[in-house]
Amino acid sequence: MNLEQVSPHAPATVAQVILRGRPADVPKFAEYDRVYARQPEVLAAFGTYHANAGRGAEAAKYWKRWIDVSPDWQAYNKLADAYRAEGKDDLWEETLKASLEVEDTGLNHAQSNVKLAYGFIARDAYDKAEPYALAAADSWAGWALTCAAECEMGLKKWDRAEQFYRAAAGRYDEPAMDWFFASRMHGEMNPADAERAARNYVSRLAGPQPPAVAFRSGRFYLLTGDPKRAMDEFVRANATPLATDLNGLFVTLLADARAERTVSTDALVRVSGPSDTMIYKPIGLMLQRWYQAKALPDDTAVKVAIAKLPEAARPDADFFVGWYLANAGENDRAKAHWQALVTAGKGTPLLRTHAKAFLQKLQADGRLDLSPR
Repeated sequence: MNLEQVSPHAPATVAQVILRGRPADVPKFAEYDRVYARQPEVLAAFGTYHANAGRGAEAAKYWKRWIDVSPDWQAYNKLADAYRAEGKDDLWEETLKASLEVEDTGLNHAQSNVKLAYGFIARDAYDKAEPYALAAADSWAGWALTCAAECEMGLKKWDRAEQFYRAAAGRYDEPAMDWFFASRMHGEMNPADAERAARNYVSRLAGPQPPAVAFRSGRFYLLTGDPKRAMDEFVRANATPLATDLNGLFVTLLADARAERTVSTDALVRVSGPSDTMIYKPIGLMLQRWYQAKALPDDTAVKVAIAKLPEAARPDADFFVGWYLANAGENDRAKAHWQALVTAGKGTPLLRTHAKAFLQKLQADGRLDLSPR
């Protein structure tokens, strides 16, 4: 059914025309703005139209008009996002707090509280985040319980953090992986219970899984000493169109450790190909040059190569350079890179977790043995 033919003046029709944003329709927008000035659906469409075009300030005007006409939670949420995108953190906070005053028709308040909590967590203001995280957790939504756990970890309230992780894992299964990875990263809480819960979750996965799930499963098996099953999961994730460059690097280095040269080469070629990532693609290109040279770079060459990477990629590069060197038996050099990553506390947290695990393995076994079993 064509709304423009059936009811061309209905607010829903006008909103549809605005969202479509065809050049031929744009001259009508001023008239729509005047005639439908108090129609929430039309104001929402105008806001989205401007936001999609990158005009955040203009979009915010319509979100505010929407709130004036009909104080809907979605309007507050969109306005808060617009303020956050412009770096107006005070207005972002004020708007989300205001959204807590409107009617909660589901999990709206929990979502606002989680946004506030993560906003403060991003600034390392865990004390300010805590009230919002705890309020969100009262909803018992899995993502809210996980947010509360992460906040309590930031405050080093390990028992409280574990309570939230246990609650989330008990109700929703998948958060068991968050609990497991957090326990491994921080060395706190109860790693044995977390591993048991995570193993119970991955053991019940059946059939093809989304690449993100397969990647997390691979990480679980790698951290628990089962490189063969880890490899299976990483390869499975890498075989999909949605495979990430990060997963590709795990395939590359783990296959190299297991002397599966073809798998390693193919994965690295994919990582080094067209990509919009500014962190893992440059690392992949660096590793590709070294593999093609068939000679290990010395410490000076490694230092120069890392310095040429985008700044955001350098901490994570230490993890993969360390793995590359360990595969070649250069354990002391690998150890130095992993220690640098862990000590600096920079880069991707999941890579710091694996760096810690590799360091522990080196200390216990004297080498990083990920060979086929």
